[in-house]
Amino acid sequence: MVDAIDLEHIRYTARSILRSPTCRKIRFRLDMVHIQTYMYAYIGDAIVDRRIPVELGGGNGYDPDSDPPAIHWELLKVPPKAIVHEATHAVINATHVGSAITKATHEAAAYLAESMFELLSGRDPQTDVALLTGPATRLAQSAIDFNESNPNATFTCPPPDTVFIKSILGRL
Repeated sequence: MVDAIDLEHIRYTARSILRSPTCRKIRFRLDMVHIQTYMYAYIGDAIVDRRIPVELGGGNGYDPDSDPPAIHWELLKVPPKAIVHEATHAVINATHVGSAITKATHEAAAYLAESMFELLSGRDPQTDVALLTGPATRLAQSAIDFNESNPNATFTCPPPDTVFIKSILGRL
């Protein structure tokens, strides 16, 4: 059973990850979604301040339709990449209010952010979607390389890559 101390611990763990130098390196444009350097820190603070509730159990997910929108993590010891993945959905909803963003674009952005986080952390990305790891990893590496060489610009995902990733996600 999860108690208040456990929930507080995961809130602060999430904020620590989302405010990390690694998350500050995640930036890209994918379709109409634009992820910038400090957006994850904002979401981390919103989690600790309880503006974004955290619930445990029932799998990882983000529920934009709850009031207020909530993040769900399956386990108390949630992997950092899952924190980044679900926080990406919260970033998109918080920063693109009123925009009609498809589920496929949401998921493509979340898997790209997750893969960038893993690469920047020195780990090999492994998505939970068959056939997605390779394309997401290649796009993540392209984004990292571009961003490192162009500190005042943001990587724009090539449309053929995003269409391919979204086609893989469309098979779910």
